[in-house]
Amino acid sequence: MTKNHSQFFAIICVFILSISLNAQDDLPTDYLNKDFHAGRREALRKIMPDNSVMVVMAYPTRVFSNDVDYFYHQNPDMYYFSGYKEPHSILLIFKEEQKAADGSAYKEMLFVQKKDPQAEQWTGRRLGVEGAKEKLGFAAAFNGEDFKNAQIDFSKFDKIIFDRFPDDVANSGRNNADLADLIEQFKTKAGITADFAKDKRYDTRLFRDLTGTLREIKTPEEMDLLRKAIEMSWTK
Repeated sequence: MTKNHSQFFAIICVFILSISLNAQDDLPTDYLNKDFHAGRREALRKIMPDNSVMVVMAYPTRVFSNDVDYFYHQNPDMYYFSGYKEPHSILLIFKEEQKAADGSAYKEMLFVQKKDPQAEQWTGRRLGVEGAKEKLGFAAAFNGEDFKNAQIDFSKFDKIIFDRFPDDVANSGRNNADLADLIEQFKTKAGITADFAKDKRYDTRLFRDLTGTLREIKTPEEMDLLRKAIEMSWTK
């Protein structure tokens, strides 16, 4: 192996290691835990209107150059309500308890990236369905590809609450459950057309009002993190 090849191999190793350290599984010991995020979902339900559902979507990935993406930054609302840090995901929070076809009850549904060992060599480890259940506390967690056929009757809700759709979302031909697909599937399921703003059932302003209301009052966990951030800034 030549010197140049050795240097290149070392750079690749450092790159892969840095990805691993940023994976969902490698959390700092003082990270917000699943109980915090579950508490935020419960707080949201208390202020949601009756017979409503709130839909939270991940932020899109952004390409830096060719097949290299920018470091991914999750939608703060997705993280706030779920703790999930990966792209290509969608969260549904229901005001009232729902019943599945098998008779089981649920109040929320999280659709996540499917485990893919080959892709994870480059993008970092994914939680997958089992990780979302174990580490994030979601009983109703599914692969993103299951959203298309999920039996969700949006027509029965008086309010469908969601944020404005992100612009310029790339659609990968290699992934049939990327964010672009999830958005289009949601639009189809909920009957959302280009002029949906004319229908009061669809409410993007309420999404911002509800999330803003919750953010105004900081929980003890958030205050603790803020204090630590301030202390760290003083030591620099």
